[in-house]
Amino acid sequence: MAYSGISIQSQGGTAITAISDVQYLRTTGVQTLGVQIKPTQRKKELNLSSWQQALEDELDWAFAIVEACTDTELRRINVVIRFNDLVSSDDPNLLQVDKEAWWNDQASITRALNYWQKVCLKFNGQDIFLFEILSEPVITDIPPRPVSPDRRKLEDFYQAALDIVRIYNNEAYFLLSPGPYGKFDKYLTGFVPFNIHDSIRPQKLMYGFHMYELHSYTHQGINNSHRPEMYPSGSYDYNDMNSDFAGIAAWSMQYNYPMYMGEFNAVRYSPNAQEWVRDVILNAKHYKINWSFFAFKPYWEGWNPYWDVYNSDEYAANWKISEVGPTTPLWEFLLTQF
Repeated sequence: MAYSGISIQSQGGTAITAISDVQYLRTTGVQTLGVQIKPTQRKKELNLSSWQQALEDELDWAFAIVEACTDTELRRINVVIRFNDLVSSDDPNLLQVDKEAWWNDQASITRALNYWQKVCLKFNGQDIFLFEILSEPVITDIPPRPVSPDRRKLEDFYQAALDIVRIYNNEAYFLLSPGPYGKFDKYLTGFVPFNIHDSIRPQKLMYGFHMYELHSYTHQGINNSHRPEMYPSGSYDYNDMNSDFAGIAAWSMQYNYPMYMGEFNAVRYSPNAQEWVRDVILNAKHYKINWSFFAFKPYWEGWNPYWDVYNSDEYAANWKISEVGPTTPLWEFLLTQF
């Protein structure tokens, strides 16, 4: 069975807002909730003085979500703990995880794993479906294009992170991603699974990817990139998408690992964005791939399904979005898919 769901960000919220959000999402039929822990974003949005305090606040918010999702008297929602914010913003001199130097600096790696241990400790004994750390591994400072970290170093990092998970949780899945970013290309080009050893739950490893193809379409207008880009187009259409999903599913079957598509969306002013989302879900369901739409209450409105284009009578390059609420065609469509 493949699970359907959505990711959620705190928007600086509290335990009270967390419980309210879960109460609503339970009514939608959501099966999986990807809880994104983002202290750097919280610190920025709320103008906090400490990244460490922002992390504590994010964990308190996430803990309230977990308890609400796993209330034994109500329908259970699978929880994915997503932690990819591995470098404190309190010190601007710290190496960043997308730089090659970070992967060669044991102090940086140890610091990130210590944060991860704090995350896992927070959910000690909780009913977690999947733990995710560093779902978009990438090095961006090696020309000419972004690459995955050295395979051995990435394996060692994931092994250490998994070992920490197993101190506190023997039942949850653990997510692995070959990179770069959340791309799925390696599943289509002969990638061999990581040499990761889980002596407690060897069958509880899961591989992940994010679906944003074509990137020029789903991210159009971001960082002043060209718009409008169209879907379907001569560069990418349903058949191309189906071929990608078929390749991912074939890899999954060959190596007997379940897959988790942890993110997918097209920026809200993309022409035919809802058609693109529909085609992604159709393929994920057909190939029995777990999925979570990105996102419920994201920090940036461009990914928010409650926002929609208000001037669609103009040329698509000039489309703008505003908040509508839970009555957008996209959200109403998603409600039929969870």
